[in-house]
Amino acid sequence: MKISIDLDGCLWHHQAFFRDLMRGMQAAGHQVGILTSHKTIHMMADLALLEKRGFPQPDFYYDRVNGVTDYAAFKVNIILSLDIDLHFEDYLAEQMRALLLKDAYRVVSMVPRGTEEQHFE
Repeated sequence: MKISIDLDGCLWHHQAFFRDLMRGMQAAGHQVGILTSHKTIHMMADLALLEKRGFPQPDFYYDRVNGVTDYAAFKVNIILSLDIDLHFEDYLAEQMRALLLKDAYRVVSMVPRGTEEQHFE
């Protein structure tokens, strides 16, 4: 399987869950990585923070392309073009499901625990 996780509102809001999910799924031979609306200039800081907080190295990291304003469509394109089986998403989940039609099952909706800027263990 190929699994992607959004950062703000998902991974940073449910860190213990996603840390264990990443470890377990990678140990079972699956690919687990990041699909975020962050800009490319934030990638190194994001990866450093993941490492600092004890996350395993993600198998991939996809961020938004400069100029993209429709984040839901951007993420759906990545999911379909890279054959991601499951994606964990917060605020954009319903928009993404509507765009995915028969593939809507690929998006797992997460409920944020606070604002996007907050982080929770």
